[in-house]
Amino acid sequence: MSKFVNFEVPRTTAGWVPLEESLATLMQRLAGGPYLLGKRFSALDALYGTAFAQLAQLLPKAPLLEQYVERIVTRPAYARALAKDAGKVPQGPAPRTTRSRLTAGHDAG
Repeated sequence: MSKFVNFEVPRTTAGWVPLEESLATLMQRLAGGPYLLGKRFSALDALYGTAFAQLAQLLPKAPLLEQYVERIVTRPAYARALAKDAGKVPQGPAPRTTRSRLTAGHDAG
């Protein structure tokens, strides 16, 4: 992050590590399976895979990383999410809520 904003932040206060350092760990994880936790897709992949897809121009070229991003962005749920964000998928009615038994019959106020 410091490299992109051209401002050096002390490591103990930054909340992030240099890109090269974190990519080494990421590559180790991906070498063990198609996803970050191995064989199964997880929320971790949804978070990191979509971020990497959006930041692809800033990341170094690495076949393992590019293949990972390709696996993420070709998932049907990814296409549905993009369509929903673009307003192409009807949202439908809001979910119906029910009142708790504890509050039923009691008005607030």
